[in-house]
Amino acid sequence: MCVENGKRTVIFSLETPAKLLLRRMILAQCRIETWKLEQRKLTKADLKSMALVSGKARRAALFIHDNKHELSEITATVSGMKPPPDLIAVDYVQ
Repeated sequence: MCVENGKRTVIFSLETPAKLLLRRMILAQCRIETWKLEQRKLTKADLKSMALVSGKARRAALFIHDNKHELSEITATVSGMKPPPDLIAVDYVQ
């Protein structure tokens, strides 16, 4: 929702690679089940929807970090962001 409304969003993914997380986000936004992509069963409508959502994601103020694993790294990254993010999400903290 923040991404759609132009809010600066940063996600720290400690388990899932950024590329896979973005793919999951696009599929979810398009309401496409993962198996359809994996088994190459996408329809023309699915592909069109994915292209539209992918374009929006490229233009969004969305930052996904999959290489920050310590709280101190996360804090330093957020502190250095100008302007600061509107939303910070961490998917897993050890």
